[in-house]
Amino acid sequence: MNNGAVKSCAESIRPLKKKGLLQKTSMAAGIFCQIIALFCLVMTYLESQTLGMEDVITASYLASTFFFSTCGIVMIIIGKADLPDLSISGLSEDK
Repeated sequence: MNNGAVKSCAESIRPLKKKGLLQKTSMAAGIFCQIIALFCLVMTYLESQTLGMEDVITASYLASTFFFSTCGIVMIIIGKADLPDLSISGLSEDK
């Protein structure tokens, strides 16, 4: 194998930066959204037992479950993203 080509590719990749405040906040918000979605799912079940699935409150809890679960998934993905270091100081250190 050509080790020179492997080294040049590895050297051209920028180092990953540490998670910033906004990514940490996004992760916390995503976990919080998942907890709220679980609560809404439990409330959907309880309200469907007492009022039935045709009631407006049950439909509202079901819509809230979908909203918070999908919002939580997106926020967790944003929080887990590995972003490269695009700062100018990072470029000058590479040379």
